[in-house]
Amino acid sequence: MFHRFRNKFNRATPAFIAGIFACTASSANAEDVKMQHAVYLGGIFLGGVETSLVQRANEYYISSKATSNGSINWLFTWKAAGVSSGILDKGVFIPREYSYQSAWNKKNKGGVIKYQPDGSVTSELFGKKSNNPKKYTPIDPADLKNSMDPISMAFNAAMKLANGEGCKGHYPVYDGRRRFDVTLADEGQRNFKPSRYSVHTGLSTGCSIKVTKRGGFQRNPSYDPIEQEKLVIWNAAPREGGLVVPVRMQVKTDYGLMELHLEKYTDSQVKLASKEAQ
Repeated sequence: MFHRFRNKFNRATPAFIAGIFACTASSANAEDVKMQHAVYLGGIFLGGVETSLVQRANEYYISSKATSNGSINWLFTWKAAGVSSGILDKGVFIPREYSYQSAWNKKNKGGVIKYQPDGSVTSELFGKKSNNPKKYTPIDPADLKNSMDPISMAFNAAMKLANGEGCKGHYPVYDGRRRFDVTLADEGQRNFKPSRYSVHTGLSTGCSIKVTKRGGFQRNPSYDPIEQEKLVIWNAAPREGGLVVPVRMQVKTDYGLMELHLEKYTDSQVKLASKEAQ
């Protein structure tokens, strides 16, 4: 049961994978942004995700960190962190290096992936590896060329949304262990009522995420949330004239509705916090 629960939690929370990030609508007036999202399952607080963006001239540095709720450590402990850095060229985030590390209870893994200007990709990984080469689908080395890390992918998608291009795009992603394609589609708008869990009230734009596996996935998983569940992320500006950021995510699980709320948001003009986060 906990293995299935971990798969759901890992898919919905990292960052960092499906787009719990923000980006500026204009790179000319960059500012630092910090966000904090809270994750709930059936009304129970599971943990939080902190994300920060630092942008200077044509360079960017994005970090994201997720940790489980300490009061449920008797059930499981989970944490993950990712850092992406690179060049912002004409509104496109081009990664140069991505590093990550995660721990489920006492199992640790991570890696450093470098993306070269010619499109080639190299990686150095650590952590436990399967001793069964048939357990996972192979990754074609040629398929890594011109791929990007999940954080840069999310910011590229958010940039289009902030610029009024809507929720769309097809992105080749390599996270160090898996190679997959992400396709985004517009889910229209939704009006969110005031909530003690979120800093956002009002209209938001929905983006659905479809993941196409290319390599590095289990051949016969006991549960496959990628194929069985629809993931929608809702995006809006927490303040008038502010940046477009993810404000809500919802996905159904066997254990109830999993939700992600934007509970804190800070930029050069405002510092917002939900009632639950105060």
